[in-house]
Amino acid sequence: MPAAPKENDILFCTDLVNRIRAPFQISSRYAPKDAQLRLLAGHAFLCAIEEAVGSTRDPGVARARLAWWHHELLESNSSGSQHPIPRLLADSGAFKTLDRDCIKTELQAAMARVDREALVSQQALAQMCRELGENQWKLERSLGISASKTAKAVPPRVCAVGLMQVFRESLRSAFLGFWWIPLAVSARIGVSRDALPRRIDRSCASALLQVIQETLDLQHSMGEAVGAGGLPGSSDDVPAVRHWSVYARLESERLARLRASAHEDWLAELSRLRLADVWIAWRQARRFRHLADDRQERVGGR
Repeated sequence: MPAAPKENDILFCTDLVNRIRAPFQISSRYAPKDAQLRLLAGHAFLCAIEEAVGSTRDPGVARARLAWWHHELLESNSSGSQHPIPRLLADSGAFKTLDRDCIKTELQAAMARVDREALVSQQALAQMCRELGENQWKLERSLGISASKTAKAVPPRVCAVGLMQVFRESLRSAFLGFWWIPLAVSARIGVSRDALPRRIDRSCASALLQVIQETLDLQHSMGEAVGAGGLPGSSDDVPAVRHWSVYARLESERLARLRASAHEDWLAELSRLRLADVWIAWRQARRFRHLADDRQERVGGR
C-alpha cells in the first residue's frame, strides 16, 4: 500500500504546475477525481524537466539535472526520495503504472533540446513538436486514468502542446535561444538563431509568431485534424482523452492569443488565465462528450 500523499508534496507540485502549465488548473477539473493526484504528479514531472532545460544559464547544469531525474525515476526507489515529485508519484500510485519508456523518451528529448541540434525545415519542427506532445499524452495516459490498455489513437493538438513547451523554454533560458527556428526560416527573416534572444523587437516577434502559426497549420495538413481524431474506441478511454482534449485546447488557444500580445508580455501572458478559458474548457469537454457519445452509438449499432 502506498503511503498517504503528504500535503507539502501536493502543495509543491501544485505551485510548480500552476506556474509553468497554467491551463492544468482548469483542465484537471475534467479528470476523474480519483486520478487527479496522479495527474498532478505526472504534470509536475513534466514541469520539472521543462525547468531543468530552460531555467539555467549553463547547459552542463541542465544535463546534470536531467541525469539526476533519470537516476531518481529509473534507477532508484521513488518512495524513499527526498524530492516532492517522486514522492507524490509513489504515494499517489502513479509510479506503479507510469510508462518507463515514456520517461526515457522525455529525458532523451530534453537532452536533445539542450544540445540545440539545428532543424532544417518547418516539417522537422512540426515533427519534433508532435513527437514531444505525443509522448506526453502517452505518459499521461499511463497514469491509470483509463481502464483500457490497448487503444492506440492519439488525440489532436499534440503538436501545439510540444510547440508551447519549446517556446516557454526559450523564453526562460539564457543559453537555449530560439534554437528550434528552422534554418530556412531564420534565413528568411534575416536573423540567426543565436541573435534572436538579443533582438526580439516587434518585427522579430511577429516573425516568430508567424513561424508558430505556420507550424501548426503544417501539422494540421499532415493529418492532425481538430475534429474527431483521437476519440476513444471504448467508454473506458473517455476520462483519459477528455482531460487531454481540454488541456491541449487551452494550450492551442494560448498560442493563438500570443499573436495579439506585445512581445514584452509573453512570459506574463503564458502564466495568466482568463475567465474565457473556463468557458473554452467547458465547451471543449461538452463537445468531446457529444462526439464520444456519437461514436459509441455508431459502434453499438453495428
